Amino acid sequence: MSSSVAVIVNRKSGVKPRSSSRPDGLEKIALLFKNHGINPELLIANKGSDIPKLARKAANRDYRIVVGGGGDGTMNAVASALFGTDKVMGVLPMGTLNHFAKDLRIPLTLDEAVAVIANGDTSSIDVAAVNGNIFVNNSSIGLYPALVRYRIDNQRMGFGKWAALVKALPTVLHRYSNFNIRLKTKDHHDFSGRTPFVFIGNNEYQLEGTNFGRRNSMADGQLCLFVANEASRLGLIRLAIQALLGHLREASDFTAMTTTEILIETRRKRLSVAVDGEVLTLESPLHYQVRRNALKVMVPRAEVSQAETTVAVNSYA
Repeated sequence: MSSSVAVIVNRKSGVKPRSSSRPDGLEKIALLFKNHGINPELLIANKGSDIPKLARKAANRDYRIVVGGGGDGTMNAVASALFGTDKVMGVLPMGTLNHFAKDLRIPLTLDEAVAVIANGDTSSIDVAAVNGNIFVNNSSIGLYPALVRYRIDNQRMGFGKWAALVKALPTVLHRYSNFNIRLKTKDHHDFSGRTPFVFIGNNEYQLEGTNFGRRNSMADGQLCLFVANEASRLGLIRLAIQALLGHLREASDFTAMTTTEILIETRRKRLSVAVDGEVLTLESPLHYQVRRNALKVMVPRAEVSQAETTVAVNSYA
């Protein structure tokens, strides 16, 4: 197995994993694998645009496991290169939020995450796509892509990621507008009207209680769809409060459902679309699909995963 693992590491990962390891401690990462009898090939991305190239390179070589080391953007790039192949994806959570890792119950310390790659189970999970662009977490149009763009602009001015996000919020709320959409699902749930945002998740996101914002399954073959009705700034604040209280599903001006295919049409020919935290410009209409069991991933062994479910839920922050 010494030559069967490639590890793609994003040097730009913004937050230390929950261990004493440094995010750029490449020697530490290599040593952790060697402790399990694995001599990995490290493929280093010095900037975000390097990651898709390295992932495609690894997908075309004779590795059995290709590991993404970084945040959710890194995971998206690696998954996009591997889905539909016989390669298995490993996860080293080294980002800010690590939603993908948490929903797979991957431990957030490097040594434990490496142990999963070395000794865990292989599981097949779903990916989703919008106009052919893969995502493993979620996609949205409206408010969130604008927020991401302003956050990136602020980061370029030297702000940290969280500070940049907080600084972007007032600007987005001041400038946002509702827009017209016509939305159709495969099971004939239609929506036509004005909205500030549409959110599509790869499998169902929970909207209540301590499970808010996480997924219980990554392999149900579903897209979750959240659509807000036309809302004022005050209405958006009210929705945010209901979300924080875990009452979002009860909101009268908010629609939530699951489906397998979605078509979204707008008056605009091109749309800014957030895909796993990155913003793409895509042609309208937007066609969302779920691709069931299309990605193989390393996950904790079943008996370990069951025992640690409570810990994983409590660590979801």
